[in-house]
Order: sequence, then structure tokens, then C-alpha cells
Amino acid sequence: MMPVGVFSLASRLLEEGFDVEVVNIPLEAQLAGARYADVLKGLEAEVYAVSLNWFVHADGALETAKLVKLLNPSAKVVVGGMTATVFAEELAGSGYVDAIVLGEGEEALTTYVKYAVKGVQPADRRGLYAREGRKWVHGGMREPPSLARAKYADGVLAMRHALEYLKTGILGFMPAQQPHFWFAAARGCLFDCIYCGGSREGYRLATGRASMAVRDPAAVAEEMAQLSGMGLRIARLTHDPQMLGDRWWRKLFEEVRERGLDLKLYWESHRLPAPNLVREASKTFASLDVAVSPETASEEVRFRARRCFTNAALFKALDALKGVLVELFFLLGLPGETAESARLIPRFASKLVEGRSYAAVYPLIPYTIDPNCPMALHPERYGVRLIFRSLKDYAKAARGRRPEDFIGHETRELSRRQIATLIEELNREISKIPQSEASMMKLEFEEKP
Repeated sequence: MMPVGVFSLASRLLEEGFDVEVVNIPLEAQLAGARYADVLKGLEAEVYAVSLNWFVHADGALETAKLVKLLNPSAKVVVGGMTATVFAEELAGSGYVDAIVLGEGEEALTTYVKYAVKGVQPADRRGLYAREGRKWVHGGMREPPSLARAKYADGVLAMRHALEYLKTGILGFMPAQQPHFWFAAARGCLFDCIYCGGSREGYRLATGRASMAVRDPAAVAEEMAQLSGMGLRIARLTHDPQMLGDRWWRKLFEEVRERGLDLKLYWESHRLPAPNLVREASKTFASLDVAVSPETASEEVRFRARRCFTNAALFKALDALKGVLVELFFLLGLPGETAESARLIPRFASKLVEGRSYAAVYPLIPYTIDPNCPMALHPERYGVRLIFRSLKDYAKAARGRRPEDFIGHETRELSRRQIATLIEELNREISKIPQSEASMMKLEFEEKP
């Protein structure tokens, strides 16, 4: 899965007149039955831009950058994204990276590509940490760009096997998958969930954007229309529309209806979905899939994590979501969660789906602490001990096989091993919860009959 910002970067470079191709290395390797190195050998470019936005890509991004430099030593290798920004110094010392794009990269990457192609030093170094001769020059953070020029669909059209990518998920390309895409509704966040690197504080640290910026809903709807021409069936929003305000989502739905788009809609609800939002979305889209993350059965732990809704409010919201596929997610490793409170999660989850065939609870995935989330930025404040501190730590975790390999912190209440052991224990209990009807709804939502 690729960060959606890659497509915005590609669109901007296309707009500036460069020849651009977006290549998903794992997808290409899967389709061709080839090694990653063989895919890279077939690429020719003056600049290779490698995405390192989310830490789970750390190992793959580093190995890709290294291979590119070995195969094409004269080319420029530039790495960018939130994780690349956080670990810029470590990347600079790798020996196979020529530049790091800091923060939101449209302007800085365009500047760097112009420099690399012409072979001259950029006059404006903001947003770049680049090698100049034997030294590295830090240009500082660039002010985040206006989203008025942000485009994404053009970047998708510049991608190899774009249609196959629309059928790709975390398990790779699946021919039966209904084509889907994440549509950028905004950048930044209003809230500070303590475990999220995309929180207001974490995003500001990684990009310099102090407040959330919202895109024109008409532009988002137009991109949905563009990709509908390629067979898109599911539109996924990067942000909870409720967070963007009634005026925004009403305008988006109006624009979608005006274009006569026959799509399904997915979003992840930051709090609890408002009935009027769900009602209007149901009138606009063929079906709805909404993710809700209680994270824990403990209200105290949930409130400490800044997810501010009670269990009673959650049950009431679920009752109002009848007819909508609801995906429920939990997370283990939050401050204040004890072994005793964690063991309440399976029974709580069972109650959430009991009598609600439209609700599905998912197994817990080992939580890897974001390097720029509030918990990582202020470990003492939250009673956290950091285990992962470097890009090397995250790259090693990305190669992990056991749940414990992915866990990069401990709390006052639970050690790394206890968290891993509890995840396995809780998932055994969750697997016993009857929810076949919800699973079938999920299958119908995502796959063609």
C-alpha cells in the first residue's frame, strides 16, 4: 500500500513538465513473478524518489534506495515522507541517499528534481536536506503548501499497472478485489490521540503544518469521477468527514450525486458517526463501511488516549448504524491498560456485535509506536519506555515475524513481552465470537460476486 501523497508528488512533477512514472515495486514483482532487484534493473531515470512515509516501509525503502544506487550510481536518490523527515540525520549517514525531502514535499521535490536534471545547486533549499559535494546542507522546513493545487488522480494515471493497484491491499494484488482508492480529503488533524503519528502534534513535527488544511470537496469528487472511469468501486476517505464539518461533507455528497457516481464509501470514524452524516451518506453511496476504534474496553484508558466517548455512547451509536457495515478495532499497549483490563476486551467486543449482524470485530494487530506520536515524543508524561529509537530499529521491526518483534515500547503496566502474549491470548478469544454474517457483508463490500 502506498501513501496517497506519492500521487500528489507525481502529479505536481507532471504539471511541471517532467516525465514521471510511479512504480510500486512489490506489485510489479508479484505480477511478474520476479525479484525486486529485477524490477529495479528495468527502471531508468535521472532521479529515483523513494517513499518512506510510514515506518512499516522502513526496511523496504532503505533496501530499495540501496539497490537503486548500486544499479545506477550516477542517478540521484531522494527519500521523503514523515518517517524520512523524523530520521533525516540517520538517512543522511546511510551512504546511498543524495537528498531527503522534509515534510510535505511537492515544492521541495520539484525544486530538487530541477536541480538534479540541470546539474546545478538549487537556490531555494527549504524543505531539503541534501548532499552538496562531500557535505550535507539542511535547508530547514518549508512552509506547507496550499492544497488548492493538490492533485492525485493524474499521478495514478502515471502509474504502471494502475488498475491492478486499485485492486491491491495489504496482502497484495487480489484479482477479485473491487477497485478502491484512498482520496485525500485534508492534511493534518484536529486531535491529539496519543498513539498516532498523524496527530496534531505529530503531524506538525513532521511537516510544519500547525493546523488541519481541507481540500475543496468538488476537487475530491472530480477525482472520484476520474478514477470511476477506470472501474473504481470503493472510495476511501483519508479523514473522517465529520471532522471536516457538515458544510464540507454535504458539498462532497452533492458533488458525487451531480456526477452520477455509483460508488461505495469507507471512512474511519475519529469519534462516533453522527446519525445525520450516516443518513446523508446512505442516500449518496451504494453502501457504507465505517471503521470505529474503541481501542479498549476501559473508558479510563480510552479517555487517557484522547478517544473521548463512553461505552454507553458506543452502544447507542452502533444501534443507529444498522444497515452500515461497521468494522471494530482494538489496540493493546496504551498507558493505563493492565492485563486485567485488557482481558475484558473479548467479552466487550462480543457484546458490541451481539445482535448486530452488520458489525464485525477484527483481531488485534501488534501496535508499533509511531516515532512522532505524543507517546513517543513525551514518554515520561505517559509512562512509556521507548524500545525503538532509530530508523534501524524500525527497519528491523519491519522484518519481524513474531508479534513481539513489532512492539517498540513498554508501559508502566505491561512489558513488551506481556503485550505480545496478551495479543495472542485475546485474539484466540476474539476468534470464538460468532460474526459470520458480518464477515459475509465485508466480503460483499470488497469483492465482486
